[in-house]
Amino acid sequence: MFRLTLPLFLFAVFLSCNRSTTAEPNAKPVLPKAHGAVAKSEINPPVQYFAKVANGKFRNKKPYDLLKPFLIKPDSTNTGRIQSLLAPDNTEHQRNLFRLAHIKLNQPAKKTPGDDDLPFLLLDFDQNGTPELVGAPATFFGPSPGYVFLLLRGGRYHHIIDGGGDLIDVRVTATHVFMTYTIHTIDSLEAEVHQVFMARRDKEEVETSFKFYWATGTQCPALSTPSPFTSIKSLTLRTGNTEHPAPQKPDSEHVVSKTLRDNIIATYKAGVPGFILHRTKGWAFGCLKGQGYLLRSSLYHGMDDSRFAEEGKEAVYGNGKPWICGWFTHP
Repeated sequence: MFRLTLPLFLFAVFLSCNRSTTAEPNAKPVLPKAHGAVAKSEINPPVQYFAKVANGKFRNKKPYDLLKPFLIKPDSTNTGRIQSLLAPDNTEHQRNLFRLAHIKLNQPAKKTPGDDDLPFLLLDFDQNGTPELVGAPATFFGPSPGYVFLLLRGGRYHHIIDGGGDLIDVRVTATHVFMTYTIHTIDSLEAEVHQVFMARRDKEEVETSFKFYWATGTQCPALSTPSPFTSIKSLTLRTGNTEHPAPQKPDSEHVVSKTLRDNIIATYKAGVPGFILHRTKGWAFGCLKGQGYLLRSSLYHGMDDSRFAEEGKEAVYGNGKPWICGWFTHP
């Protein structure tokens, strides 16, 4: 659907939102034409929508309610069928997360610590009777409630992401449904992880390749219209627009994600493509493509499978092949 040559969107530090977990499927859904004031220019390409999510202008207090028209009832027949179609490339752990959710749904028992009333999400965006995206409730380390997300592709359900977290925004337009799922940060040195789902309403197509790593402590400027660029030399990504950050006091309570050194969070090969969202006095703020270009990165998250392997000196990617946002020198 959308290729990497399209403008990229940026995610800033997300604040916790009130969450409604009362989503129930409609027997005969009446599909909304759109939700909110989303102009055509804001979804084609969708960069303006995501910039508004980053700036906090788009963030739902009850995101689950907006998914009601697209829900299929999660009964034993439907979840059992999905279980039988789990892709062989899913790990045993990923398959077990769904199996446990299936068992708990169909054999209700006394709640255990960490359980939350998260709804089982069988999302049928194009209304053809088959869910394209599945969100199975699960309990993770902490205990922290969240989801394992599976995507229908080639007749099988493939793991996309899992972890304790929150669905912080849902936006429905005449042609698409946008969802943002943010994984909880438990370790103060971890990066923030934001997964975006972009679903078509007219056919079975959900874009899931937009996952972002964001270093806590990154200085976020006012965002402008994104412009694509390709670096002609190697590039260093930082949390701020300075090469000489003030040293942090040992007793400081200011929490930041792990860095390589000073404020450096990643280094890239020459030729890395990205999108600039702000320029100021020799610096630019933007997001950079990781796959094939990332040399080193300090960013990691214990509930995600994309990280830099110090031993092998190489970037190890999960399904999302994350982009990283930050500052770099730019004429």
